[in-house]
Amino acid sequence: MKERFLHWWAGLQERERWILAGGAVVVVVTFAWLLLDPLFNGVSERAQRVAEKEALLAWMQRGAARLPQGGPAAPTTAPVFIINRTVQSAGLGPYLKQAQPVGETGVRTQFEAVPFDTLVLWLSQLASQHGLRIESAQLETAGRAGTADARLSLERAGS
Repeated sequence: MKERFLHWWAGLQERERWILAGGAVVVVVTFAWLLLDPLFNGVSERAQRVAEKEALLAWMQRGAARLPQGGPAAPTTAPVFIINRTVQSAGLGPYLKQAQPVGETGVRTQFEAVPFDTLVLWLSQLASQHGLRIESAQLETAGRAGTADARLSLERAGS
């Protein structure tokens, strides 16, 4: 096959050989460009995405530095003690009628005529600062507007 090609090539005029050689170079360069251009574009796009992700990471780290470092209460603190301590600081002490432990990680509470907005803020604080989440809730309107009777079961998150 190689001999056949060389015989055919030798049979061409010099001008025809130059035209075919130039065409072959153009074809090789075109194929190389078609194969390598997407590769180089992909690399530059990936580099740009990495830079964006690094900027996002730096922004998140700056934000994390501003967050309180305490985190949720230590798992050794029983939820009933957390409830009794935080209910007073939230101003909900007079409304709490019962706080009963449920196992080592839960607590059942009962409030009467509690200001609903204050209750919701307190529950949010329990979740974010102490890792307690609502397992079940039963709410009924109390006599005055903006108040509720509430029965809540709270559990340590991840338990």
